[in-house]
Amino acid sequence: MNINALMITYLMIGLAVSSPLFGSSEHQNVIEIDSDNDPEVNSLVYYWDGGYSITSGQPWDGVTTNNVSTDLLPAYQMDALAGRHSSGPPADFFNDRANGLFTTTNGNKDTPDGMNFAYTGVLEINGYDYKIVIGQNGCGTDNCWYLAPNESGFRNWDYNEIMTPDQRFYIRASGSNTFAVGAYCSGDCPGSGN
Repeated sequence: MNINALMITYLMIGLAVSSPLFGSSEHQNVIEIDSDNDPEVNSLVYYWDGGYSITSGQPWDGVTTNNVSTDLLPAYQMDALAGRHSSGPPADFFNDRANGLFTTTNGNKDTPDGMNFAYTGVLEINGYDYKIVIGQNGCGTDNCWYLAPNESGFRNWDYNEIMTPDQRFYIRASGSNTFAVGAYCSGDCPGSGN
């Protein structure tokens, strides 16, 4: 084989490995957090704080946010512009923050050992700030989402629900890419310092 043929072969292999057919294409990965039809939840905002982990070699263009509230339902969307390939480092990033406490659209409460990506931010509910971590992994032909605390004080409330440290709100998976927030306590809540 001459040098030109060898170079063309290596070039073709390089293009094939980096092509979208091999899992390195960027996707819009959209989730939504909204009110659990609870009139006491009247404001939701999410702020990405810049923290993330993604499988090596996968594209990452950050997280965009969008207020999609209606007159009756506060809601916020997050769109992670990222590739999808599961590996251990994003799951470690998520699990190190969650400490086994999370809600998931998967329904399976086993701690994930692989994720496509995970990122951190602040969920503001009615003016109260809560640090959270969000992760995604493939579940068959769908993508499963995980939401967990990124600060101490959260606790399990029900099988697939977590409660904020001040016990004012709960967060639960409510759809294939949706989490819902509801009021647990208003006024003088246990653990709120009021």
